[in-house]
Amino acid sequence: MQAVPKKYHALIPPAAIKGEYVQIMDNLLDVHLAEVPDWFKDRHPNLAGYQVIGTQLAAYLAPRLRERTKTDR
Repeated sequence: MQAVPKKYHALIPPAAIKGEYVQIMDNLLDVHLAEVPDWFKDRHPNLAGYQVIGTQLAAYLAPRLRERTKTDR
């Protein structure tokens, strides 16, 4: 929390503060806090990232599953 500029403290929900860390599960603050050192350090996707991963995975798997279903009949 100490790395987050004071002008943004009001944007952070109290429940998101975990000791010295801020745990935000969406990307709403990324536009404001992207310049904060280590803001993206954890490298885990946020909710928007999981949506992208799921969409891409479904697009990859769908034609393969359809083709496999055709050959199994």
